[in-house]
Amino acid sequence: MKIIKILIFAIIVFLAGFYTHKITGLEKKETVSLGNIAQVELTNAPEEKQPVDTSEVVARIGSRMIRMQEIERMIEKLPEQIKTYVKEGEGKARLIKEYATSEAIYEKGKKLNLLQTPQAKEFVEEMSKQFVIKDMIELELKEKLIVTDQELKLYYETNQKYFTTPGTIDIRFIELVDSAKKDKVINQLKNKEGQKAEGIIKSRPAIIGIGLAKEAVDKLFTENKDAIVGPLEINKKNYIFMIDDKKEEQVRPFDQVKPEVESAYKTQKQDEIVNNFVNKTIEESGLEVLFKPSVKDEEKK
Repeated sequence: MKIIKILIFAIIVFLAGFYTHKITGLEKKETVSLGNIAQVELTNAPEEKQPVDTSEVVARIGSRMIRMQEIERMIEKLPEQIKTYVKEGEGKARLIKEYATSEAIYEKGKKLNLLQTPQAKEFVEEMSKQFVIKDMIELELKEKLIVTDQELKLYYETNQKYFTTPGTIDIRFIELVDSAKKDKVINQLKNKEGQKAEGIIKSRPAIIGIGLAKEAVDKLFTENKDAIVGPLEINKKNYIFMIDDKKEEQVRPFDQVKPEVESAYKTQKQDEIVNNFVNKTIEESGLEVLFKPSVKDEEKK
């Protein structure tokens, strides 16, 4: 609980500084340089008209009123695992207290002109860059990340191995200590005796009670249900097996796996869009990296 509390407070401090105040502590003449990406002149930025907040007052710092709507907006920006904890009850009460505390510290820092320090300005500039880059990529994805059913079906058909339920076998086995007793062991297996191992798949060729046995598992998968197989040597011991059940691998129907297909395809397409956007930006900007590692740098690797 203490770790969650610290994490919430750290997130609140960040949000209080950048989401609620929106860098309003800077002097109006201050220009935030974004290098080759963008330049933001704070004095020219159009102010959005926010509707008057008439929701419940949940905290007060002098004349500064903190209302429930402000808290709700901030909660929406929290990670899901924390959002669940602070949506109501005691968690929400703690959140409001810690948020109000962060606001009080922020206001005190502004009075000491801490926003005017070189470190603060550098931090604001760096954060501004990150916000602009993030928004540029989101705009690109919003425009181009459009997925049709036809695309999903094509992706499904060309990647069916990822949407296939693997084949399995259920077996029983007995260690053959004396080769002269092979027929006896086979009869025991036919009478449903022996140690069971169920749900064995090729990609994880281990048998409970024996261990890793890739060659044996591969051999067992070539046989049919009710087959007696062996003796097979595994780790210097001999075993005889009986296959109780065998299920072939099956490609799951498209309608059943559509959400998985869409998620996988979107991830792939998103990567392609971002890579193309980055490469196009590099080309259009005339970007050229002039640094070249020295021979000594290469030798250190």
